Amino acid sequence: PEFATLRDLFNFIDTDESGNLSEDEFRAAWPSLRSLPASLFGESLNPFRAADMKVDMVWATASEEEHTHLSFVQFVKWASEVNLRLPVGVDLGHGAPRKCRFRYQGGRCCPCTTYRPSEQPNVCECSHKRSVHLSDTAQMTLDEQETLQRLGGSPTDRTPASASSSPEARMRRGASSSFAMVPVTDEKVLRDLQRLLDSTTKVQDNWTRDRGCALHGRNKCAQSCVMKHKALVPSRFELVRAEKNLNNTLRQTYATTRAAIAEEAQESGSS
Repeated sequence: PEFATLRDLFNFIDTDESGNLSEDEFRAAWPSLRSLPASLFGESLNPFRAADMKVDMVWATASEEEHTHLSFVQFVKWASEVNLRLPVGVDLGHGAPRKCRFRYQGGRCCPCTTYRPSEQPNVCECSHKRSVHLSDTAQMTLDEQETLQRLGGSPTDRTPASASSSPEARMRRGASSSFAMVPVTDEKVLRDLQRLLDSTTKVQDNWTRDRGCALHGRNKCAQSCVMKHKALVPSRFELVRAEKNLNNTLRQTYATTRAAIAEEAQESGSS
């Protein structure tokens, strides 16, 4: 099979459509990984075809020898490490035109300029699937997307941010890692965050088993005692500080994860 993006390859391997790759799924897809064109790796040979390249070793590397499954973001990072040069295939921003990338026989592209839902689920008015409608950013590799993030560009228009000597601007350009976390000072944002805490905290029967027993602590009595004497957690949290994460690597991980979740929600019909 041919794959236009890493998302397509991930979905092919994820046969149970769980959103994560198990070791068994990865092993089952090993022949397909070994059959990928060498040109996708920028080499004369697909590295997975090397005589000493075994699926056990590749899985251990991809899963960092401790994960039982691979998320989409972990898979994308691993693909970048092995120099698999496929576009990521997910949109990092909102509102970017999602051009139809379907090609007819002969190489002519579909003229559709953005995805428009039809009456058929996950199918555009142009009659092609949602999955073949990708923005320019989704057509980038992980390295290209990270470069865009460092330049402070918008995922919707690739416009770089104006030059500035502020910590945020320097961090976006990758000039310093010492400004990875920047305090939030906008009063409206702080009020919104406090409202978020208030609206998502349980006020009744708010407890967790991992806190153990209110009388004896953790792991010091029977489960029945823990259930009888529940160790309550705070019923309200007060925001005392908020920080904005401007670490490029973490921002990229967050953006890719958010985009993948949003795509899955849209395809499943969730809001």
